[in-house]
Amino acid sequence: MGILLSGVSLLAQTNAPSGAQPAEPKTSSSSQGGDAGKIRTALEEHVNGKAKGIEILTDTQGIDFGPYINEQVLRSVRWNWNVLLPDEARPPQSKQGWIVIDFYILKDGTVAGMKVVDSSGDITLDRAAYGSIKNSVPFKPLPAQFTGHYLGLRLHFSYNTAAKKPGFSISPVESTVAVSSSVQFRAVENDKDAAVTWSITACNDSCGTISPTGLYTAPPKIPNPPKVGICAKLIGNPDYNVEATVTVIAPKP
Repeated sequence: MGILLSGVSLLAQTNAPSGAQPAEPKTSSSSQGGDAGKIRTALEEHVNGKAKGIEILTDTQGIDFGPYINEQVLRSVRWNWNVLLPDEARPPQSKQGWIVIDFYILKDGTVAGMKVVDSSGDITLDRAAYGSIKNSVPFKPLPAQFTGHYLGLRLHFSYNTAAKKPGFSISPVESTVAVSSSVQFRAVENDKDAAVTWSITACNDSCGTISPTGLYTAPPKIPNPPKVGICAKLIGNPDYNVEATVTVIAPKP
């Protein structure tokens, strides 16, 4: 569980926050050329899953905002998020959710244009993520060498979920199986069978077994609760995993 903040990526956007100054004029061609390589590399890393959790939405003017974001923004947001973390997100319930929030830091460290762009569907999880940013305001003023009016950021909050890799999926996502019976799971990456390690999660005990090839066999008795989590992790990159749920039921008479 955490805010996926292992890297910073750049998005070539210039969306203005509500009530803030108009968008900055485009920089000179020479300045753009200097930033282009950084932006392209960062975007490639983001697509490949190397940069996760926080994105810069506005022009950086070639300034390295890494130290400012890590020391002045993320440290405070992490602390406040941990304080506001709802009980259902903690063990043993460990509720899952994924929230994405956009906001803009003005020159004096205040925030404008804050909004949830991707909700978890659970108001308590969303409120904790939103409050972690709101309670961190004001941040330190933006670096003096930055002449822009604001810095746009997008923050990804993850509750008990891992990063998802495009093209990596599991099937079936949900299934039902009788006690002592089996169901075959398949992990796919870009329409081809993926090399993964299989495991059982979200189950107390007597959950059944899963083979190295993804064959799940239910226990002889219905577990409590009857839903069992199935997880597939990429062998080449275990930071990425996909999950499915199987419900164990009594056999038909």
